[in-house]
Amino acid sequence: MLPKHVIRRLLPTRQRPKTTSSSPASPPTANGGTNRKYPASRPAITSYGIVTPVPEIRPPKSASDADVKPKQRKPQGVSPFYLQTGYATWAKRASRAFPPPFVSTPSSSFSDPLTTHSALRDRRPTVDGEFILGVTNGDDAVLVTESFLVVNDGVGAWAAKQRGHAALWSRLIAHFWGMEVEAWMNGQDARMNNGVTGDDAAGKVQGQQLSGTRNEGLATEDGAKSGTEQPAKELDGHLDLEEATPDNTSRKTDSTLAANMSKLTLSNPDPVAFLQRAFEKTQEATKQANDIVGTTTFVSALLHHQFPKESTQNLEPLLYVTNLGDSTVFVIRPRHTEVMYRSKEQWHWFDCPRQLGTNSPDVPNVNAVMDKLDISEGDLVVAVSDGVVDNLWEHEVCEIVCDSLRNWTMHRDAKMGHHNEKDTAYHSREKQSEHPRGKHAEKGINHYNDHPVAELDGDDDYGMVFVARELVRCARVVAEDNQAESPFMERAVDEGLPFEGGKMDDISVAIGMVARRKDDG
Repeated sequence: MLPKHVIRRLLPTRQRPKTTSSSPASPPTANGGTNRKYPASRPAITSYGIVTPVPEIRPPKSASDADVKPKQRKPQGVSPFYLQTGYATWAKRASRAFPPPFVSTPSSSFSDPLTTHSALRDRRPTVDGEFILGVTNGDDAVLVTESFLVVNDGVGAWAAKQRGHAALWSRLIAHFWGMEVEAWMNGQDARMNNGVTGDDAAGKVQGQQLSGTRNEGLATEDGAKSGTEQPAKELDGHLDLEEATPDNTSRKTDSTLAANMSKLTLSNPDPVAFLQRAFEKTQEATKQANDIVGTTTFVSALLHHQFPKESTQNLEPLLYVTNLGDSTVFVIRPRHTEVMYRSKEQWHWFDCPRQLGTNSPDVPNVNAVMDKLDISEGDLVVAVSDGVVDNLWEHEVCEIVCDSLRNWTMHRDAKMGHHNEKDTAYHSREKQSEHPRGKHAEKGINHYNDHPVAELDGDDDYGMVFVARELVRCARVVAEDNQAESPFMERAVDEGLPFEGGKMDDISVAIGMVARRKDDG
């Protein structure tokens, strides 16, 4: 690995956030909470949805192609588990437009259609003849499906460089990684029938089987809790969280799924190898396109399954978390309001995470870390960029996520005429407690009391979207407060730097609740 002084010269330096004070940051209060206020009077989130858009296989290349119905992407895999998903984003500034050849330039020919509604004038970005998967959020990229979550944090300082485009780098790596996963899933049926079993994922597997590791406890229902940058579908109407009702959140699928469960021969995914190939393809694509430079962090969560350790007929969910840099994945158990797992951030030094791209010494095969986790139905998988974890402490993330989910559930129950005494008692206890957020609940500054849940009213699918939006909103409140206490401020003071307040950054959140598919029959 290159020495730090060499890396500092190679990687562009991000302009540090404005400092206002040299006073040290105060830690959370003794009882684990903070006197944090989350006003609801905030502009709308940049974008949100259940899953990121799933484009057809290939864009039209001629007028004759434009009249042909596009081929849709093949459904992914045959896993008995899926993620009920939602994502939300907020960008500190608009992303730069992708350069050619990733987007088509306006035509100067009078023979081309003038309307932008023509399929031939489609301005969606493409690479290698494919629409680029995911969405861009400032310099971040988000890719969400029912099988995996990806959040990449492009290093925005590249915008000051000639041919610099961190947003393109983050989006391309997410796209190529998603394509690798899609290819693995679509080829899985043949491997199952032939009895071919893949190797365990490459890289540094820290989680293993959760026995005697920092992830221990995730496999059991009552398990214990485990362990600014510079560049280098569906919720049912009634959900009782206290009783952890994964069956209530199951989705019906093809009736052949259950019949074929006993025939499954697992082919283990290799997320680190997927990332290595995605990185190499991104290098090739950007080099061919006028040598576009940039770097990005990477974090993903891929849902799979495994045979149970006991001799039962039911498969169990298995999560592969892959990380390089300082974006983060949490596994939260909402019925216990507990963080069961948090991925470990990687830095070269303060404010300079590990990253993939131009001039960076980091490569997936060497520096990416993968954790393999036994999880439970009903667990929440939360993937966030550092715009969240630089502004909210871990316990705040957990509280916001769990309280928002509970608030959404109460709203749906009330609309359908259900009454959940446990949820009612929960809110009554909070208003009367000495918890800092509970003390202020009557004044209307508790984040779930003053935010209009009804604006997403109309479809139960939007439960995870509401939770993601709430987490983005709360992180943004702190980011825009130059007098707030924040984890980034705490680390800066530890480094001897005079800094106060939150950290303005792109904020990206993707959330999935683990659920089991239900057979039609």
